[in-house]
Amino acid sequence: MKKKFAGAAAAFAMSIVLGAQCVQAGQWMRDDIGWWWQEDDGSYPKNWSRWLDGNQDGIYELYYFDENGYLYTDTFLCDGMVQVNKDGACVVDGQVLTQTYDPDEMTLRGPNLDLERISREVIRLVNEARRENGLDALTEHPVLMENAAVRAQESAEDFGHLRPDGSASSTAVEVPYEWTSENLAQVGRVFLDEQGIAERIVNSWMNSPAHRDTILSNHAPDWTQTGVGICVKGLQVCAAQIFVK
Repeated sequence: MKKKFAGAAAAFAMSIVLGAQCVQAGQWMRDDIGWWWQEDDGSYPKNWSRWLDGNQDGIYELYYFDENGYLYTDTFLCDGMVQVNKDGACVVDGQVLTQTYDPDEMTLRGPNLDLERISREVIRLVNEARRENGLDALTEHPVLMENAAVRAQESAEDFGHLRPDGSASSTAVEVPYEWTSENLAQVGRVFLDEQGIAERIVNSWMNSPAHRDTILSNHAPDWTQTGVGICVKGLQVCAAQIFVK
């Protein structure tokens, strides 16, 4: 559908907007210089990235455009972090990055993720951090895993430590406890597999003093059990970890 154009720019600076402008009315255009995407109103993206479904098959690919609006092809962008193929589509590990569009949620959906794998990897990484700081590892509790999944879903709808009915997050915990707390996170999922998402979640907590304290300080020496829940909403992953003594 699209062909390579010569002379990809060596320098590239842009903002990557993920999930925005995902419903488009327009078409691919070409001249002697290259290809661009033209909207029905005559405008076109410049110095920007766009999810586009140019052949109307319901599958969106991610494309990048230079300062003049021409499509980048067969090159690396963002200091080598982003690769686009000869058709201009972004590729990760040799595979074209795709999303499907959910008209009910007005958002893009990525490929299915193994949420259980992410949850357990988060627990492993948190326990690794605790051991490095002289603390005991936490034991995964099946009921807390379910409770944390509920909190992840609730935080995807309204991010915060209060539940939808206004009650404290601790009311989601269905095991006996002396102390309990939770950490929440929302991270982007694009370009990441399950391992990468788990690392991004835990890194966000370890780089936040309050969340780090929940893991390593405050009542952290007393925590014995934990559960982690993961929820995907569009291009975002929401995580909840419950800590219990």
